[in-house]
Amino acid sequence: MNKLKVLVLSHTGELLGGAERSMLDVLDLWSAQHGINPTFILKQPVESLGKALSGRGWGYSSFDYGFWSDNSPPKYPEDIFRNAARNSETVRGIMTIIEDTKPDVVLTNSIVCPWAALAAHFQEVPHVWFVREYGDLDHGRKFEIGQEKTLRDIGNLSDLVVANSKTLESHLAQYIDQNKLTTLYNPFDLEKISARAKQAVKNPFKFNDSLKLITTNNIAPTKGQLEAVEAVGKLNQAGSNVEICIMGTGHQGHIDNINKVVRQYSIEDKVHLVGSQPDTLPYISLADVGIMASRKEAFGRATFECLAASKPVVGANSGATPEMVEHGVNGYLYEQGNSDSLATELKNYLQDKSLLEIHGQKALPKAQDMMKSEYNAEALYERITQVATSNNSDSSVDVADVSKKQPIHYLSRWFDYVMAGGEAMDQAHTFTFRRIILFRLKLRLKKPYLYLKSLKSRLE
Repeated sequence: MNKLKVLVLSHTGELLGGAERSMLDVLDLWSAQHGINPTFILKQPVESLGKALSGRGWGYSSFDYGFWSDNSPPKYPEDIFRNAARNSETVRGIMTIIEDTKPDVVLTNSIVCPWAALAAHFQEVPHVWFVREYGDLDHGRKFEIGQEKTLRDIGNLSDLVVANSKTLESHLAQYIDQNKLTTLYNPFDLEKISARAKQAVKNPFKFNDSLKLITTNNIAPTKGQLEAVEAVGKLNQAGSNVEICIMGTGHQGHIDNINKVVRQYSIEDKVHLVGSQPDTLPYISLADVGIMASRKEAFGRATFECLAASKPVVGANSGATPEMVEHGVNGYLYEQGNSDSLATELKNYLQDKSLLEIHGQKALPKAQDMMKSEYNAEALYERITQVATSNNSDSSVDVADVSKKQPIHYLSRWFDYVMAGGEAMDQAHTFTFRRIILFRLKLRLKKPYLYLKSLKSRLE
């Protein structure tokens, strides 16, 4: 067949996290090698991701949609009903786009919303789902229909499900047919990573003889920055000289908790919060060791970038981190959630600093091996091409049975949404006019309030 026509749903309109950056890495490679020109569905408001797509000459449409897994799902009947109405409108809108553009395949990026998958299901177009997180185990999200039914729906709504690590693929295999599962290691350009790491930036570290640590995830309780700072505090309290650079933005409450620990151990000159930066790699090059303290990382873009920059990593022994960090070879693994365990492993480098070079020399080869493995973007492109051509009766490609005649558990929620609308109308009869106005005003102001709050956090 000719080059694939691809429609992609992103769960956000911003270019902040690893999920969006990883998807662009894949599509950039396919664009260069196969000439694809993808179009996108973005969540409103459209911000930096829209600019990134426009800069590539890629088009997009935007909709105001919510999620089927969230940290704070709607709980009031009217809120539930209104959220369902805009999600239904999104599905209908994507169906229209599919009718008009006739893509060969629809891709969904991230686990958090099924709207493109449902639209592809109704239009009988092949669908591929890129799963880049656990959802609940790593980010604490609550699944609207429960974890098991959600993951089974991801499989039933898809012709192919792509995990970003073998560890995550094994987790998904509990709920999804193994024939539909594959793994893709994100296609990093190692030469570009090396060049980017050499760019000049202001050095955040203050002491020449210190052990210099860095963590580059967004700041959140699930990412373990508090745990890392506690370990730094304990090591300095014991007489060592250890610094840590913390990159990224996050909820101010969690940043306040980090600062409390900083004051508790009197390490104000050893902990450097530098916010979000255009590129993490120049800062990584200034550090000795990367820290991956996440509760359960599905892949760990930050881990890979440290290894690719020839830096050893001390990471939590959970999620996919052990897939990249070999204990005592290119770093160390510690007990997740235990700052004492993290401090113990860091002592290895304090006691013998030659290990920094020894482990650093093993870091880049591990990254190179991952990029040369069978789980690469070119192999995946061939697999997706097979999925797209399997719907063509003239195709002779032998692919797994991908019948979509499986139960879609989420569709039963539409009955609940209608009932929620009825409850909202019943409640309206008992509400005073003033209460209705205040309640609806609160709903209308919630989105701009959350947006301004996140913007304030990013600016700080």
